[in-house]
Amino acid sequence: FLPQQQMADDLVEIKTNFFIGNFSGVINQAESLSDLPPALAAEKKLFLYRAHISQGNYAFVLDEIDDSATDELKILRLLALYLSEEDIDGAKTGLQDELKKVIPSEIHAEFLVIAAALVFMSEGDLEEALRCAMKSSWLEGKALATQIYLQMNRPDVAEKEVRAMQQMDDDSVVTQLAQAWTYAALGGEKANQASYIYEELIEKYGSTNYLLNGQAVCKMACGQFFEAEPLLQQIKDNKDKNTLICQAVVAGQTGKPAESVNRKVKQVKSLGGRHGWISDLEHHEQLFDTAAARYNF
Repeated sequence: FLPQQQMADDLVEIKTNFFIGNFSGVINQAESLSDLPPALAAEKKLFLYRAHISQGNYAFVLDEIDDSATDELKILRLLALYLSEEDIDGAKTGLQDELKKVIPSEIHAEFLVIAAALVFMSEGDLEEALRCAMKSSWLEGKALATQIYLQMNRPDVAEKEVRAMQQMDDDSVVTQLAQAWTYAALGGEKANQASYIYEELIEKYGSTNYLLNGQAVCKMACGQFFEAEPLLQQIKDNKDKNTLICQAVVAGQTGKPAESVNRKVKQVKSLGGRHGWISDLEHHEQLFDTAAARYNF
């Protein structure tokens, strides 16, 4: 049996890998870690399935979690169901109804409100997502609140949330990531500081798609599009939506042909599902088409 502290340290490493986007690392380590106390074993299983969901392995999670599972895992199953069927209107509506039923009642697990916040964020219901995130005392919940404030174009409030996180645990990778998101949104010298945060995380934990994309966004926020390009070229996953979107933006800003930009956008759309950037792009395309139609003679 592993000493209790070593077990806890291993779980911290699993969580860190999850938050920096090293999902294969989460799965490999979680599957090799055994003989844990019940509480740690339950938490390990939660992050194991979350890693599978992040990789798009929805069918695996749906098959693994049955009616005898804990409340947290049942909510995780709903999250997998939502993500796997987000193009089916009935499934989306049904899941939102179920989540709304459990949120006002007794909630003993922090993950319930975090999962709900993730779903509402995906639906674009930022007020409801924020309400859920604010119920959480976990750093992850506060980091979600930070993301929501940034989506609401309130980096000033996000910065206050980051300061509260720093008081809780300044060394946590979740806190550092939340600080980097906020600094990137603030732009200027703050965006440059955010780039250094990502650089330090990559040096410490190794590069992941998530960290490389984050650093590339910081470079773009500083107007350094040519510096962002080699960071994105390190990512070999041609099905990563965020990478493709960043590559499209960089291509447009570095003088690449319009065909290069359009090819990346088409790749993102062909992957299915929804993405905030694509939704915003399609909205503006529709506005342009509407305006252009007025001048057709």
